[in-house]
Amino acid sequence: MALARLPTVLVVEDDDDLRAMLARSVGAAGYGVLEAADGEEALGLLASHAVGCVLSDVCMPGISGLTLLDRIHARDPGLPVLLLTAHGALEDAVEALHRGAWDYLPKPVRREDLVAALQRVLEAPEEGPRASSAGEALGAGRSPAMVALYGRMARAAAVDLPVLLVGETGTGKEWAARAIHRLSARRRGPFVAVHGAALAPGTLESELFGHTRGSYTGASEARRGLFQRAHGGVLLLDEVADLPRTVQAELLRVLERGEVRPLGSDRVLTVDVRVLATTRRELPALVASGALRRDLYHRLRVLELRVPPLRDRPGDITPLAEHFLRATGSPRRFAPATLEALAQRTFPGNVRELRGVVESAAALGRGPLLHPEDLPAPAPDAPPAPEDAPAEDPLHTVREALGACLSRDLPSLDTLARSYARAVLARFQGNRTEASRALGIDRKTLRRLLGAG
Repeated sequence: MALARLPTVLVVEDDDDLRAMLARSVGAAGYGVLEAADGEEALGLLASHAVGCVLSDVCMPGISGLTLLDRIHARDPGLPVLLLTAHGALEDAVEALHRGAWDYLPKPVRREDLVAALQRVLEAPEEGPRASSAGEALGAGRSPAMVALYGRMARAAAVDLPVLLVGETGTGKEWAARAIHRLSARRRGPFVAVHGAALAPGTLESELFGHTRGSYTGASEARRGLFQRAHGGVLLLDEVADLPRTVQAELLRVLERGEVRPLGSDRVLTVDVRVLATTRRELPALVASGALRRDLYHRLRVLELRVPPLRDRPGDITPLAEHFLRATGSPRRFAPATLEALAQRTFPGNVRELRGVVESAAALGRGPLLHPEDLPAPAPDAPPAPEDAPAEDPLHTVREALGACLSRDLPSLDTLARSYARAVLARFQGNRTEASRALGIDRKTLRRLLGAG
């Protein structure tokens, strides 16, 4: 057991009463305890004692908790450090996790939460507790765009509201959702992800809301839905724009009232779930076409975060590549020329594509250093797959509009023409000259069409 080798926790806190309380809690859990009133004393104790974990306040006179973290890892990069942060100081926590802290605990810390955190640190498998630390919830990128995003994620984590994560395929929207969950008060609750487009509409309703026995052919027993399974935690709706309208009304009920009704049941169940959603599409065009409910759109985007594509942050390619290489467990490292070659590449598949390139090189490389020739050849340019068509693609939008309309009543030709014209205009970012050319009409006709009805 790791406890036999790492039995002692060093508690660093300048408040005497709080330090004594923390030491009592640590000792009562069976761990050895050392106490330090400031960073200098802590560094002295670390030089003369074997310690399995450091528990430190962030805000201290002299050496702050963040500086202490840096100095500890300069001596012993593998020593886990847990930081205590004041309520509302989530951005400090984000910075701490980026600098290598194992985890953070918000003040006032409950004894059971402290003991649980120590158990995760000191009783982790021998292959390395750092691999599962809270810091892994955050990305390796340190570009201005990503630093700004981390700050917005921290603020989003601090409030219990829906979040809409917007970005191209492969940028890391689900990673951002998991990080928000990991930094939030729901961090100990479940994180449940569902991709609506991967399921048939009937199956999707059953998966999300559950069903009763006999509610449809093949329903031989009752089933709890994903909202019930996510109770107390977070439900991620991946690619929310793909949800059929038949599901959107029920989803709105959950967002507004915290209620779900299983298929085939008259009972309404109450759930406590935070909804996060991702989309690669520009949703206003779907709202304009009728494929996405306007009230659902506004309820989902209470907080909207955009995850930037890799081309907008080329300075992140090197740290991300090194992060992915470490994650493979490979002892190999990049030669400088290889990092230069990666920096010169375009990655239309964004971070996901970069990760695949690194994993391939790590698996097939032949020496301790990875050279440019170890990198897989760039994928040939290809048109986007149909499922990746952006929302502003007019044909895609009109197909969705048709499906939505036909499920209720027959749309008029004017309605379809207007939806199509608006979708084409959205595709060209409001440029009426380009939209008119694509539609094969003049600007006057387009203006009249947009104003019709």
